[in-house]
Amino acid sequence: MFSMRAVTSALLAVTACAFVAPALAQTTAEDFIYYPHGPDEYYFFEQTDRKEVADFKTDHLVRVCVDQNRHMVPLDVIHDGETTVVRPGDCARVDAMEVSLEPAKRLEPRWTIRAEVDTS
Repeated sequence: MFSMRAVTSALLAVTACAFVAPALAQTTAEDFIYYPHGPDEYYFFEQTDRKEVADFKTDHLVRVCVDQNRHMVPLDVIHDGETTVVRPGDCARVDAMEVSLEPAKRLEPRWTIRAEVDTS
């Protein structure tokens, strides 16, 4: 009914699909066109000064989140001349052209603040 050559060809085709299909499934056209931009991380330590995190030509929505820290030091978000205080564990959104961050008070040795800034 089926020749040995037909059966062998069918088995080779199935085997090839088993290896090629997963490789093709992992990569799509979107992967080459668009990579979603995640938040940038900023760390503040004992001697850290103000850090500029955004400088746009027009107003832009910027989201700033501060990780929980055991010292409960908030972060000042300076945006277009105004200041918004973000407490540990909270986030703030500002619509501004220039955005900088700095600890609300001087950090003691070995204290750290971690902030995530999303400008996408």
